[in-house]
Amino acid sequence: MKNPDGQIVSFHKITETKRILICHYAVNLLKSQNHFLAISFPKILAAKCLILVVAMVYPHTPEQFYDSISKDYSDFVTRCVPRYKEMLSILFAYLPSKYSPQSILELGCGTGNLTHLLFKHFPQSQIQAVDISEECIKECKRRLPSASIQYIKLDFRDLDFPANSFDFIISSIAIHHLDDKEKEEIFKKLFSWQAPKGILTFCDQFRGETDHLYEHHMETWKAFAFNQGATDKEWNTWMEHQTQHDHHASLLEHMNWLRNAGYSIVDCTWRYLLWAAIYAEKA
Repeated sequence: MKNPDGQIVSFHKITETKRILICHYAVNLLKSQNHFLAISFPKILAAKCLILVVAMVYPHTPEQFYDSISKDYSDFVTRCVPRYKEMLSILFAYLPSKYSPQSILELGCGTGNLTHLLFKHFPQSQIQAVDISEECIKECKRRLPSASIQYIKLDFRDLDFPANSFDFIISSIAIHHLDDKEKEEIFKKLFSWQAPKGILTFCDQFRGETDHLYEHHMETWKAFAFNQGATDKEWNTWMEHQTQHDHHASLLEHMNWLRNAGYSIVDCTWRYLLWAAIYAEKA
């Protein structure tokens, strides 16, 4: 687009305030029957222009969303997720004594919060850390530039590994981006990729068993986030992403899918509001 001097300016370099004003202006174009755009072009074209503007302003895929917040993600998630560090630590608390997996798969490494703990607990292990966001992977690499960590930029749905590839599979707040059918499929794949006696543990967001429970979880979560210093902008960004890309299923549904996939032991090791940790073993 061009500025008043006729110079071409990247839309993404415009301040957020000006982006919002542009969106408001586009909305007014559609509302005004007398505006030149409504007269000169079909209204459907004006609508398409608006859709394009909104798409540039608000990241509309999980990859774009996490790319856009990668620099601030660690601080952001700490403020917005209750008992976040405690939840991550629980993923290691129930592992067998002297547990020493040789090969590890991490689904959704993000900017490296869980990857850092993995490397701390298992410095001799080979870790494959997967994420859909290139920017998050760059940040993770910056924090953990280790030769024992292989970073893979890929959507979970496109992952493929030989059977029995991993002793240990772990994930944090990532699997809920898959819909219910995709969750069932990924659990079957994880079971196949795990070596005998392999362990899967992950924490994530889950629906309540009733709408009342779920709504109470959401209200309590919001109160926590604002008490921790989250801003309206951060909360609205999170809710926008949740509405578009998150698929919350109940804890019981997850546990049933894991058992149906073949895991012989499945249990919940921790829960608070929407968040819970699951532990599963392959016989």
